[in-house]
Amino acid sequence: MIAEAPLAQSGRLLLVEHDSAEARNILGALSDVAPFELEIEFATSLEQAEAVMAVMPVDLVLLDLDLPGTTPQEALSRLCIGNQSVIVLAPVSQEDRALDAVSRGAHDYVLKGSLRRSELGRSIRYALERQRLLNATATREEHLDAAVEAQKMWVVGRLAASVAHEFNNLLTGLMGDAELLRRAAGPQEPVRSYADSLADGLQRAALLTRQLVSFSRKQVLQPRVLDLARVVNRIRPALERLLPDGVELVVEAEGGRALVKADPAQVEQLLLNLVGNAADAIDGVGTVRIRTTVGRRGVKNWALLVVQDDGVGMESRTVSRIFEPFFTTKEKTDRVGLGLSTVSHIVERAHGELDVRSQPGEGTEFRILLPSAPAEDLEETLEIDLAAVGPLPAARVLVVDDEEVVRRLVERVLSDAGYEVTAAADGTEALAVARRMGGIDLLVTDVIMPHLNGRELAEEIRAMHPELRTVFMSGYDEEILAPDGVLQEGVNFLAKPFHLRDVLRLVHKALQDD
Repeated sequence: MIAEAPLAQSGRLLLVEHDSAEARNILGALSDVAPFELEIEFATSLEQAEAVMAVMPVDLVLLDLDLPGTTPQEALSRLCIGNQSVIVLAPVSQEDRALDAVSRGAHDYVLKGSLRRSELGRSIRYALERQRLLNATATREEHLDAAVEAQKMWVVGRLAASVAHEFNNLLTGLMGDAELLRRAAGPQEPVRSYADSLADGLQRAALLTRQLVSFSRKQVLQPRVLDLARVVNRIRPALERLLPDGVELVVEAEGGRALVKADPAQVEQLLLNLVGNAADAIDGVGTVRIRTTVGRRGVKNWALLVVQDDGVGMESRTVSRIFEPFFTTKEKTDRVGLGLSTVSHIVERAHGELDVRSQPGEGTEFRILLPSAPAEDLEETLEIDLAAVGPLPAARVLVVDDEEVVRRLVERVLSDAGYEVTAAADGTEALAVARRMGGIDLLVTDVIMPHLNGRELAEEIRAMHPELRTVFMSGYDEEILAPDGVLQEGVNFLAKPFHLRDVLRLVHKALQDD
């Protein structure tokens, strides 16, 4: 991993935007992207922008893609001169045009309809750093390469998160329908086996989107104290399905209980990625071994997770690159090379350490050290059967999601469980519904919606109904609910795609919370 150099925090910025209202919004956001010291110039047309650049050097251009009287291609070709960076501004509905502009020479893009100060600040920071490095001496070109690569990976990460967000909405509806189909079919009916296969395939698709979200750094963490051995045994069937015929999975728990504080979904993702990687390394017959144990190093207690295979092994040059995104040793494979990069990121976010030991012909061993957690904080998973749990008395629930497939699914599940459910398609409609309702006990809302996000909606409705409880749903978002990427205590959050039992469990918990 390349350490970040101190990034540039000052420079001259040229904003080229023809819409005065959008310009005010952007200028307002620019005034808050501390600690940058920006000297800002403003132009409403391509000709004005060229006139400014003719009389003064510009470090960074924020370019509206919808300038009248020109095309994005022409604007880019006329403004991408010298060393200055160009960040294009586009409506949310035109992200594909923004990506095309990046391919034609722009260095990043910002979506105006969902403009966030942190994203704008981050784009400006990297753009100014790029400018600083371009003006540096030739002996520092390796720093430029690192900055450009980091910027490329950030753009790829944003695209991955956007794709995963859309897929997570679709998967939520499909997984819910598959669960309802399984409930409706008897154990011996042929349709039950079809439903089981469908549910299994959708779960694998959900793991792929989770990997994309983790790669993009937009996964909201919900850490709690876990027993590593119990997590391994819970997903053991899924791990065994990754192994080809002739490869055996052996699980060993040694010493005391290996308790750690981590996000359970991330630990499951880590295990699936490591076991999948081990399976790929074995040619023919072999063994994948998972071991959990505890130990002490210095003054700290640690939990140790080991995943070992007796496959082909790796030489040191390959080991040094295996955590790079998109790196793979397979010439022909359907994998995209994100598995071990994701593992490294998960361990880092859990404040752990990762070590790899491998020799050609002697297999590979991944050793993961995670800080031990106290046993008294261990939470037992609350399993809730769809048919067995009834609602709390007089529970009135408002469900809000702009994705119809998700909204209808949650509405049906809660209605079938006996709750009094009202649904709305976005924040504006939800506010109108809330004003008409005599009382609302629980709001179940998506986080990312047009006009009003989930957190803002909850605050507006709570002003009308002070006793309101809230459950948030999202395919991703690290900023609105968790600015540091870790969910705050007391926030009820459903990560899409989710199982129906998770909806009932969290609704039940939210209504019982003090």
